[in-house]
Amino acid sequence: MFFVSDTQAKRHKMIRSFLKGDRHSIAVILAAVDFEWTVRRAILSLGSLPTTEIRASLESYRRFEDYKDFWNSHVKPRLNVTLVQVVGDWSNVRKAFDSRNRLVHGITGAIKRGDAENRTHAALNASQDLEAFCEKNGGSVYQRIDRRKPREVAK
Repeated sequence: MFFVSDTQAKRHKMIRSFLKGDRHSIAVILAAVDFEWTVRRAILSLGSLPTTEIRASLESYRRFEDYKDFWNSHVKPRLNVTLVQVVGDWSNVRKAFDSRNRLVHGITGAIKRGDAENRTHAALNASQDLEAFCEKNGGSVYQRIDRRKPREVAK
């Protein structure tokens, strides 16, 4: 559905298109997927360890809240900022993931349109926050990420 070669604008436009009609539940799922992909790539881009080491340890992180811990282990020591500080509306992104999980795991079959719109926009805005932070710090989630040597960590 998505390619690394896609721009963020292209991805987000496609995801927002699902908010029309009766497909708004799909928009929530896709926005959560986009955020999860973005946060994982941001950690790879901004982390201090070689990317092969980060990728190997990233496999054990799957829950939404795990990403805060993983960020704090790999990005915060270098840039002295937490994931919650980078993402402008953490609580609504959390709600987007809760909604995504309820939909994907069959706990609920649908989500109200207004809630879907709020949660979709929260997740997409969080992805934009992450990419902007990456760019500000010399990286990008939309470029090849292959660091072979560790970076220095701020003291």
